[in-house]
Amino acid sequence: MIHQIQIRLDEQQDRLLLRLSTTDGCEYRFWLTRRFVKQLWALLLKMVEWDKAVQQQFDRATRQTVLEIQHEGYAQQGDFSKNFEDQPRRFPLGETPILLTSGKGTRRDGGLQVLSIYPAQGQGLDLTLDTRLLHIFVKLLRDGVTRAEWDMNLALREKAEPQPQPDAVPARRLN
Repeated sequence: MIHQIQIRLDEQQDRLLLRLSTTDGCEYRFWLTRRFVKQLWALLLKMVEWDKAVQQQFDRATRQTVLEIQHEGYAQQGDFSKNFEDQPRRFPLGETPILLTSGKGTRRDGGLQVLSIYPAQGQGLDLTLDTRLLHIFVKLLRDGVTRAEWDMNLALREKAEPQPQPDAVPARRLN
């Protein structure tokens, strides 16, 4: 079971470091690149939309509103003031962070979802997340990307496409 999650910027690497600690005393470390975060964000958006309360809404605008209300509520439940606990742990995948390159999401019964994250080669990790923890993870990722200044828009709501404006026609002079 997940005990703590931290996503912090490593300026030298220009990557985000994802650290996960578990209640059984393990820690997992992963590098998140800008490219991987783009893929991960699309996946996370799908996963938060899988929530039953969101799916029950008939139109897209209402689903988006419910999703945003949920996100605000769950994100406020996270304790972001605590530092990541640096205590002796076991590192099943090693102490060196693993560079992630792919991920997938699956639904489970009871509102749980599994976020599976993988390196190009080797062992990855399956994270079982309830709706609350999924939204907290989304907030941590958004905050990390903001600190990284990667110029990415990690919005929960899709922006409406701007309507094309007719080109201004210059006034004509009559002689």
